[in-house]
Amino acid sequence: MKNFFRRIPVVPVMFFLTVLASSCSPGGDSGARISGNEKDSLAMLWLDRGIYYGYRDADSALYCSRQGLKYAGPENPELYVALLTNAAEASFAMGDMDESIRAHLHAYDEATRLGSSAGIRSSLLASAGLSWKRKSEFDSALFYYNKAVSLLEGQEGVSSEMSHVLVNIAALYVSFSRLDEAEVYARKAVEATSEDTDIDDIIYAYSTVGAILAKTGRYDGSMRFLREALGIARKLGEPKFELKVLNYILAMFNYTGERDSVEFYDMQAVRLMDDLAENLPEVLGYKETAAKVFSSVGKYRESNMILSELLADAGKNEQSAPDILYQCMARNYMAMHMYREASECYEKAYAASDSIHSADVQNQLSEWSVKYDTREKELEISRLEAERIKERSARLQWLMTAVILMLAFLSATISYVFRSRSRRRTAELDYARKYIEGLEKERRRIAEDLHDGVCNDLLGIGMLLKSVCGGRKDMSGKSGALAGAADIVDMIEKLRKDVRYISHELMPPEFRFSTLDEIMAAHMEKFSMQTDISLEFVKSAEGNEWKNIPENISYEVYRIFQELLSNILRHSEARDIEVCLRLGKNMLQLDFDTDAKVEFPADGRLRQESKGIGLSVIRERVKTIGACLGMKGRHFSLTVPLDNRRRRTK
Repeated sequence: MKNFFRRIPVVPVMFFLTVLASSCSPGGDSGARISGNEKDSLAMLWLDRGIYYGYRDADSALYCSRQGLKYAGPENPELYVALLTNAAEASFAMGDMDESIRAHLHAYDEATRLGSSAGIRSSLLASAGLSWKRKSEFDSALFYYNKAVSLLEGQEGVSSEMSHVLVNIAALYVSFSRLDEAEVYARKAVEATSEDTDIDDIIYAYSTVGAILAKTGRYDGSMRFLREALGIARKLGEPKFELKVLNYILAMFNYTGERDSVEFYDMQAVRLMDDLAENLPEVLGYKETAAKVFSSVGKYRESNMILSELLADAGKNEQSAPDILYQCMARNYMAMHMYREASECYEKAYAASDSIHSADVQNQLSEWSVKYDTREKELEISRLEAERIKERSARLQWLMTAVILMLAFLSATISYVFRSRSRRRTAELDYARKYIEGLEKERRRIAEDLHDGVCNDLLGIGMLLKSVCGGRKDMSGKSGALAGAADIVDMIEKLRKDVRYISHELMPPEFRFSTLDEIMAAHMEKFSMQTDISLEFVKSAEGNEWKNIPENISYEVYRIFQELLSNILRHSEARDIEVCLRLGKNMLQLDFDTDAKVEFPADGRLRQESKGIGLSVIRERVKTIGACLGMKGRHFSLTVPLDNRRRRTK
């Protein structure tokens, strides 16, 4: 089990614990005065002591953990779960597998309730599985290993825990001599290690691969892994890890018969034994290896003494399967010609083997291999699918980026085109307004010149002629020069009236006092008096009033009406003209219907290429008020929209 707390010196800590525990015991009167921070500090100190004694003295480690639990509770989940874990590990080291299983599962339940990480919970499950394995309850061990792996799948930052569980699974397969599958899981444990993996898990992973390679006769590869693990263990300075690797090395050299190497590494292992508890798995493993070494050199009695000691704890703390230990004893007895004792050991080995290598457990192991391989394939498929989705997402992102850029470019282009057109329309409209304004100013000037100049001059000429003729008003019946002068005076007077009428028509009408329909009706009436053409004016208003028409629109419509009427009279040879003026809520429409001999273009529009000043002026006026003028056959139609903007007067 991993511990994430630092170690502190022994003597100062023990002195501090003794003084503080005696004066601030939770059960004493002073205990009530201990603050939360002080309790956490005491619990931390006991935890650190438990870690220190973990592989030296299991009883002391258990005592320290239980003392720490007096000060730590669920309010500090990390410290509380760490103390529960250390207590469970101490029970395991003492060889009490039943208490180890109970304590590990209790710690797991508390860790789950308090929301501890998946790594901590999986380690507790793996330790419970290892305890079941030490009791030779392999189906239960496999159950908890499987549960631990399921808990770690899909998690990040759990390389150490995953490696730890895979090593235990590999060891379980070794117990059933399924070495090929054991090697697969051991190598997966090595692959699962990373820079974040705990050193002890790296050591276990490398040493397990080395041990399996040695069992399969691949000694060079085995020694490479074992030396790597031994170097890491010595660098870490942990005796139990170093002893574990030395056990594998001793077993390998004993199998190959290299006695010098066996003696060399055995001396190193014996020195480490003094600092380790007797019930540690590494110590028990060394004893089993020592029994095999004694047997190989003919020291059968010494070998059987060690094997009997190991079998005395059968059912509680078994490092190796009992059937293997009994077989070793039987071979030793055979070598000593003690056949009855050898037969008894073989019978016991067979009985133990029958329970251990049951079909159910073998089937469970096979099912586990299939499930794990299937899960590995599913994970690989999921990874490939995730990569495919990632690539597809990247392509979609690039595509979306390209589409967005294209849309942005199109939007900018369209916006530029619309702005350009809008500016062009605005410029054209400004030009049309300025043109019309200049035209109106010129018309006013000409009208004033005609009225104030030409009309007065003609009046003066007429009066002069009258004075020449003796001032007689009635010169009719006269002959000669007087009769001719009278005709000239009449012509001048008629010309003066025509010029005066033209000047009035050129002057802008006063819409402040009259509405558009009234002025147009008056104009039609005047026109009808001067020609024999049939002129009819019809008007109608629905949902609006004539006075609501903006003055600028009234003025431009009136000028267009004048120009169209004048052009029809001059060029179409029409004898019957009907003018219809209709006012709606949002629209003003002017229609001309004639019996003209000349038809207008069939496209219904006033073409730009039409010649003549009159039509050019009409086009500019139509553009100024945003109207639409159409010509088709013998029909003119002017449609003027009336909205809030058009209702503003200039």
